[in-house]
Amino acid sequence: MLGLPGHAGATAGVSQQIQVDPQGPLQQSRLPMKHGYVANVVMLAELTVKQDMLDAFLDYTVANLAISRSYPGNLAFDILIDEARPNQVIFYEVWESVKAQQDYMAWRVQAGDLTKLRSFLASEAKFKPLRCIAP
Repeated sequence: MLGLPGHAGATAGVSQQIQVDPQGPLQQSRLPMKHGYVANVVMLAELTVKQDMLDAFLDYTVANLAISRSYPGNLAFDILIDEARPNQVIFYEVWESVKAQQDYMAWRVQAGDLTKLRSFLASEAKFKPLRCIAP
């Protein structure tokens, strides 16, 4: 829900982990493959929520889910929880392009959502951009 782009200042330590560089590792020419990439980008955000903040975190993220899903370029946005460890949460996001995902993340940071999201977390979030290889 709260993708976090490269952003100066308080987010500088996070930006390198999650910004998707169009010329970076997701570029099709980087890997010799029989099948090429499609334009869609999948972003996985792995979050460990403070045990005593789980209900407040879920209230906040569920309340904002429709906003994330309606952002231009979003194709899917789900909040996944490990039933055995409910404070382990994954945001599964599918975007029509790298640019759409980066625009969304920039908007969320500008809105102050990074600060709010971090207040619920027990550790730094881990972000993993992935590409689809077949439509």
